[in-house]
Amino acid sequence: MKKYVLVLSIIVCMSIGTAGVSFAGDITLNANGKSIASQASYVEDGTLMVPLRDVADALGAETQWDAENKMIGVSLGDDYADFDIGDTQMRIGTREIDMKKAAVIKNDKAYVPVTAFNYGFDLDVKWDEKSGQCSITKSDDEVKGEENTISDSVKADDGTAVLSYEVKYIQLNSDTKSAETINRVLKAEAEKTAADFKNEYAKTQSEYYEESKKDSGLNFRPAVLTSTIKTYTNDIYLSVLNTYCYDLGGAHPTSTRTSLVFKLDNGDEATAAECTGLKDEKAVKNAVLNGWDKEISDEKNYYFEDSTKTLEEEYSKIGFYLDKNGVVFYMPLYEIAPYAAGFPEFEITK
Repeated sequence: MKKYVLVLSIIVCMSIGTAGVSFAGDITLNANGKSIASQASYVEDGTLMVPLRDVADALGAETQWDAENKMIGVSLGDDYADFDIGDTQMRIGTREIDMKKAAVIKNDKAYVPVTAFNYGFDLDVKWDEKSGQCSITKSDDEVKGEENTISDSVKADDGTAVLSYEVKYIQLNSDTKSAETINRVLKAEAEKTAADFKNEYAKTQSEYYEESKKDSGLNFRPAVLTSTIKTYTNDIYLSVLNTYCYDLGGAHPTSTRTSLVFKLDNGDEATAAECTGLKDEKAVKNAVLNGWDKEISDEKNYYFEDSTKTLEEEYSKIGFYLDKNGVVFYMPLYEIAPYAAGFPEFEITK
């Protein structure tokens, strides 16, 4: 079994400089144990600006440059962020986070505030302006668990796989009663997801495969289900976000999400009101609908015209999970935004 790490906390140690004053000494930048040339970074108005591509490469992330729109996409594990040159906002799906300082091009390199790697990815950013030393690393504060996989396939009489699945789930390495409760719920969800997929598609896939052997015009592809897991935990809650990818032979795969937030002291599921600190679920609904409506007004290109109405009518479809910045609410694909926008999200920050 593969060992899995649950992020316990994200640490940002920063010294804020005086506005308008730039650090004059050499900057030592280390990303994931790899040193980046000192002349590649600079401080402006108290903000450390780092070369996006150099840091991304050191972290093992993938970058894409859209020259026409002057936009850079960065993909690191399950996290993806867009940076528009000249804009202080970084975009994660449909959600925007203010970096305070705009992404810029300087000496043919794209630069972003170093804090972007804390805001957008599960990374520790430590910056000491006095010494000029900065490090960007994966978090060392962690609770260890195990990633398990439920996998199987259905084969035709000739041995051809017509369906397969690999459904992942987490099991905490703890013998406490709360951990036992959490582990039981997570395993049960994975088992149900796998069983539902098999029960729904095994028969029809087998029949379609047999038909394709008789009709060369039929392009048979096995049905495949895979999953990824994103977790976050603090002293109070454990958040688990499951993303399931279904490849059913269409133009492109489709994805669904489920999420669970547990109370660490007793293993019970937490409510959105408890996680946000708002009075009750009615207050949460008002905050989500009002805040998301404003975001939709500001980013009309990313949403359908009737998305505000859909949010209110289909509010029960909204799920939530936790990250280091607060509580993230999300809608299923296609509901309020095009497929290319990914899962639309809105965050209530701490």
